[in-house]
Amino acid sequence: MQKSDFTEEAIRHANIMERNFGDSYPIGDENMTVEDYQKVIDDYEQKFGERYFEENEGMFWGIHETRPYMQCLLDQGHLLWESGERERAIDQYKYMLKLNPNDNQGVRDTLLPNLLELNRLDEAEDLYLEYEDDYSASWKFGKLLLDIKRNTSFDEIKMQYKKCIEYNPYIVDYLLGEKRIPAEMPFFYGFGDENEAIYYVLLSAEAWYSDIKSMKVLMELSENSVLHYFLINPLLFFNITKTQNICFINRVTAGHAVRIGRTYLTVTIRTKSVKLHIDVINFINFSNIFIFIK
Repeated sequence: MQKSDFTEEAIRHANIMERNFGDSYPIGDENMTVEDYQKVIDDYEQKFGERYFEENEGMFWGIHETRPYMQCLLDQGHLLWESGERERAIDQYKYMLKLNPNDNQGVRDTLLPNLLELNRLDEAEDLYLEYEDDYSASWKFGKLLLDIKRNTSFDEIKMQYKKCIEYNPYIVDYLLGEKRIPAEMPFFYGFGDENEAIYYVLLSAEAWYSDIKSMKVLMELSENSVLHYFLINPLLFFNITKTQNICFINRVTAGHAVRIGRTYLTVTIRTKSVKLHIDVINFINFSNIFIFIK
């Protein structure tokens, strides 16, 4: 689907919401907060009433007038997750799937890696089975990560890995840092293509990077030619508050500055034995940092 299609659809939905709620729905305002979205959501629920939701549960999004509401739920869910209100975000995504089990918005592609990141494996497996016929990177690689976390037999893991690679051969390179996410996102993607790999990694990287064992298994499966593999405890370098962000750096050269999210890491190779010193500028909380040296 073209990116412009999403934009036009969003504008149309915003116009519907504006007609319904006037100034309470700020169209195109990127500065909306969780509270701003909640006001719009509350307005919608009050306007349509409890009976409307009961009668139309399972058909949301298919009913056009529900689409702005569903989009608000999705946008707010992302903000909740990013702000650390992860339980609330999970509940919101599940609620959206209850309203629209057909999942036209692809909520499950966000929910599955989030559940895996939190090690809520039973819920992740239930979600996977509910949409078992899904033919996408999220589901194939999500199943691989679930199998690894479940300590499934290595033969079964290898079989699932083969299915993943046959479906999309680009994702592992992005996960292991062989390729870098482009500065500008692609406008569209297709099943199994490189653009899908980029979108998958953006949605699911944290679920992989937050689990050391899973990354080691992925490297083993890919036969990645990493010469050195370091797990560095940032507490050796600076005080932090605990989060689950993890970073990858490849082909490091002396003094090379790498931007990861909104954080800059400067890596210096001190000796031929590849000992590293990390300086962090504008630091945003890390719990572990992975570094691959080629």
